Amino acid sequence: MQLFKKAALTLSLALIASAPLQAVPTELSVRLDKPHSVKDLAYGEFLFDFYQERYFSAISKAMVAEKRGLLKHHNTQTQVLLGSLYVGYGMLDEAEAIFNNLLQSAASVDIRNRVWFHLSEVYYKRGSHEKSVNIIQTHINNPQASLKDDVELLFAQNLIATNKLEEAQSHLKNIIDNKDFSRYAKFNLASAHSMLGDNEKANELYYDIMYIDRPIGPSMVATIIKFLNLSPKIDTSLRSVLTDRAALALGTSLLKSEDWARARSSFESVKFNGASSNTALLGLGWSYFYEGDLIGTLAPWRELANRNPSDPAVQEAMLNLSYVYEKAGALKDAIGGYRSANEHYFFELELLEDLQHSISQTDWINNLTPPASFSLDPLDEVGDFDLPRTELSNYLYQFYASHEFHESFRDYRELQRLKQLLNHWQIELPAFDQMVESNVSRLNKLYPKAQQAVGSSQQLLLKGANKLVDFTNRIKKAIRENDVTITATDQQSKSLKRLSSLEKEIEKLPYTPEYDVEREKIRVTKGVIMWDLDSSPEGSTLKPTRESLYIKEQIALMEQRVGTPDYDDERERFRITQGVLMWDLNETAIERRWERSKDKMFIENQLGLLEKHIQRVVNARNKHVNRYDGFRDRIEALNQRLSKLQDRSLDAILHHQSYLKNTAKQIIAKRQTYVRRLQANTIFSIARLQDMAYTNDSSSSATEMDSGSSLILDMENAPSDGTSETSPFDNPTKKSSFEEPSKTSLFGDGIRSVFGF
Repeated sequence: MQLFKKAALTLSLALIASAPLQAVPTELSVRLDKPHSVKDLAYGEFLFDFYQERYFSAISKAMVAEKRGLLKHHNTQTQVLLGSLYVGYGMLDEAEAIFNNLLQSAASVDIRNRVWFHLSEVYYKRGSHEKSVNIIQTHINNPQASLKDDVELLFAQNLIATNKLEEAQSHLKNIIDNKDFSRYAKFNLASAHSMLGDNEKANELYYDIMYIDRPIGPSMVATIIKFLNLSPKIDTSLRSVLTDRAALALGTSLLKSEDWARARSSFESVKFNGASSNTALLGLGWSYFYEGDLIGTLAPWRELANRNPSDPAVQEAMLNLSYVYEKAGALKDAIGGYRSANEHYFFELELLEDLQHSISQTDWINNLTPPASFSLDPLDEVGDFDLPRTELSNYLYQFYASHEFHESFRDYRELQRLKQLLNHWQIELPAFDQMVESNVSRLNKLYPKAQQAVGSSQQLLLKGANKLVDFTNRIKKAIRENDVTITATDQQSKSLKRLSSLEKEIEKLPYTPEYDVEREKIRVTKGVIMWDLDSSPEGSTLKPTRESLYIKEQIALMEQRVGTPDYDDERERFRITQGVLMWDLNETAIERRWERSKDKMFIENQLGLLEKHIQRVVNARNKHVNRYDGFRDRIEALNQRLSKLQDRSLDAILHHQSYLKNTAKQIIAKRQTYVRRLQANTIFSIARLQDMAYTNDSSSSATEMDSGSSLILDMENAPSDGTSETSPFDNPTKKSSFEEPSKTSLFGDGIRSVFGF
């Protein structure tokens, strides 16, 4: 995971560095590696989660914000970081789609080439060699000088991985200058040349790696000479390991070329307790042996024979050391060594058989590391593999250290977490179902109250509508007939009623001259009332006017005097009062009609709103019931989908288990075959020496040992699994053993070189 996060960071930095070269849109001028203002709230939330390493939340928020159009000012910056996250989690197709969209218009040619180069590197590391080559051929056009050689090397490595060696060689020839290459890139380049048979070029590069920034530490030769039995502090830095690998590869290549002295010098430069020390000790012994220095041969091989007996180089040293004793004439020591080696091989085969059985156990993969505690974040980082301190690790450590194993094991852990996450989600589904049922139950509980409220509101609406019709007709009549009494105020209406009643009483009076005066007073009073109606707005709270007070006074007097003999005066007074009232009504009639029209419109709007609310209440239950029915269907569909995904994840887990088990069993099976061959040759040697002792035949002395039986590791040709910035120790390539035709083989040609492991 850390490998891909580094790749993601590299991609991000490459992209954000392109910002000053971008054109037109202002958002593209913002560099992510510089402080800048945040103009979109959604972008700020995304950045917060991104820098808090809550990547799943960050990806989710970025996708939601993009969908809702919330990234008006920072869409490009968000897409850049989103693409880098996709690369970090192996979602290369999604990242490539983003970069295809973004790079063409958002970056210069040099930046585009560098980003595509890093993406091609990621594909190479994941074993997608065709995809890596396709990106180089499609997207990287005329790379800048600083990138050109890296591109050629990556191209060649992809071709070597697909066994297109001739094409790879042509690309390696295009590498003009490797001075700017990192140590890892040089190692990869040397491995590529070695794979293609150009040992001279490979040796030059290995030499450069060995003596450029050489780490300080105890040398092999100094330690061997002093026969140190102490365990000095191991230099575990990657640079030191890389230097040792280069020295081992160079020494093995020189050993093949029969350059014993230079090969010995290379082997001696390997750290005494480094990862490559056992193989270097074996090669160092052979360099002495081929020069005929049996005493020099004993020192490294005796040291090697006392090391971890499960190491192939140590197992060969047990056999080789006995042969040196035999060649030196120490036959008693030789046969003792052969018997000791045979006994060791016997127990080794028993142990390997037990290991085969343990690998076959169902829980072997899970027992490799402590039980994983996964978070519920689907994209949270899975813990790195920790080498278990078990007997099996002594035989599978190279497999455990390979990129292939780490990728498979990481995928296995990811699948385990995915299944756990799917199971967690499926367990939570009933809670969502319960929430739906709770809401439906609440709807059913509120339904009677809602129905009652709807019924009351409908009655109110009907009553209001009827009154509105009556009110509208009255206003129309007032306008049509110019009837000012219709728009009278409450006080004016009361006065009109009293006046009408009084008029009826006066009409009953006989018409005598003296009553004319009363009729005139009523007419005047009525006129004042009508005037008051016209001039007083509805609902006015003003103090009574002089006219209205006069009307009231006159009406009161007329009511007191009705029935007295002075009828003419009362009729006159009524006539005047009536006239005043009508004049008052007419004065403000137009204004009050306008007010009534506005009241009518307001009532219409309110009744319309009431009708809409009634309809919403009526539809609300059906709408929510349908919605919750949809939730039920969705929950059921999700439950079925989660079940299928769990089945698929379980199948994938079992597939990875089977793959890792089979690979481990094949490695153990190869070791069994190797040990059986060693044991067979040991038994043959014991039989031969015993035959010599019985026959006392001095002519049957041991023939010289053939280097073809050597188990020297061909490490110098191991191509790197990584690229120019990646550790080269993941996928060593198997090579044939060193051979020297001029010598006859003591053990025959049946022993396979341990350097092929």
